[in-house]
Amino acid sequence: MQLQRYAQAVSFATDGLAGAQRLTDQLLSAVDEPVLAALLLGKVAQAHERGVELVVTEDTRFESFGIDAADLVTLVGNLIDNAVDAALAADPAGQAARRPRRVTVAVQADREACVVRVADTGPGLAPDRIDDAFRLGWTTKADPAGPVPGRGIGLALVRQVVRRYAGSVTVKRDRETAERDGKTVEHDGETVERDGRTVERDGETVFTVRLPARPATRPGRGA
Repeated sequence: MQLQRYAQAVSFATDGLAGAQRLTDQLLSAVDEPVLAALLLGKVAQAHERGVELVVTEDTRFESFGIDAADLVTLVGNLIDNAVDAALAADPAGQAARRPRRVTVAVQADREACVVRVADTGPGLAPDRIDDAFRLGWTTKADPAGPVPGRGIGLALVRQVVRRYAGSVTVKRDRETAERDGKTVEHDGETVERDGRTVERDGETVFTVRLPARPATRPGRGA
């Protein structure tokens, strides 16, 4: 019933019922954790309501990885929420035609490891602020009235889960290519000069979490 309810909601975020059914079928066949499937469907619908396209990659797979369902929701849910906020921050009023609001999510897990990759078209983080981003209470959402309770928590919770499973998290800005004077050049996803003018590009900030499988617990000799 929960998956059906999310499927109805996500139909508004895709090309109608056919698109919603494709995504539901994809997750049901590739994800053996119902909580994760329901979470992804729900996040697609929520992102759409905020004007962000959330794409779950076709290579998303989750098979028999030993992680508590609550930890999985904390990890994936907060990474997505952070990415949606970032995508919105990169698109000020009147700029929608220049920078798409998009988040891409890939989850790949088996008995050996779990890798969660969340990319967004937001403005990115300065290299010297990446560690700060995972600190409890740190946020890019400025408020003239001062700190707002509840902000700056999501990525701190992500780090707690990563540490609990002895995993790792990396943040990088994907470099893209653009054509300049008939040649393909690499740039930092921020701006590129074309025909004597500067054109803004939609590079992505990528958060990647890797969790190794926990060693199986062996019974004691007296067990």
